[in-house]
Formats: sequence, C-alpha cells, structure tokens
Amino acid sequence: MENIVYDELRIRGFRVDVGVAEKRERRNGAETRSQLEVDFVANLGSRSYYIQSAFQIPDVQKTSRKRPLF
Repeated sequence: MENIVYDELRIRGFRVDVGVAEKRERRNGAETRSQLEVDFVANLGSRSYYIQSAFQIPDVQKTSRKRPLF
C-alpha cells in the first residue's frame, strides 16, 4: 500500500521524503519538542503534507492527528 501512495504522490508532482517530523509546542512559557514518525512528507512548492498510511489506526491519538491531503 505504501508503494502505491508513494507512486501516486510522485505522479502528482510531489517531492516525497520519509522519516520523522518534529512537533514543537509551547506551554506555560516552556517549549517542548517531540518527534512523530510519518510514512511520507510530501512537498509541493512551499506546502508540506505529512502522510501516515495504514490499513487500520486503532490508537485514538494517531486518529486525531490525521488530516486530509486533498
């Protein structure tokens, strides 16, 4: 499935990277950083999309992070 997603992104003109994305949050004046594993980081111009492909997402936290690509 990941190969299909990768191929489709490339066909649509995206530059595709894989790996982790850094998340920064500021709470009570302190900045925290965490790393989120993602299957793809799709870049087109100045826009970046973080894509996690999965057959199922049983974890509620992961489900809440998903955003539609198109």
